[in-house]
Amino acid sequence: MHALRIVLLLWFAFSIANAVIGHFTLVVWLYSHGVKVRFSRTNSAGYVLNRYRDLCELQGKSARPVEIYIILSVVSVILSSPFGILLTQGTTGHH
Repeated sequence: MHALRIVLLLWFAFSIANAVIGHFTLVVWLYSHGVKVRFSRTNSAGYVLNRYRDLCELQGKSARPVEIYIILSVVSVILSSPFGILLTQGTTGHH
């Protein structure tokens, strides 16, 4: 059971890290490619994805791979969150 606990906690941690780092990377990438990004709105995944879609449309490229990556990242966070919350709840000393 200890190994399963570690696997679930790692899934939770890597899911969050992946979503945050992926989002930050996309924001930096957009900025480096000359896209005007309002940094006050970058906490909204929808805003950042729409800016990426706009750039892809201008370049005649598909935004689909990044859209799928973002969707899978969010799904992973959603699915792993209950495990991460429940498993870390018992390790904080608060009951």
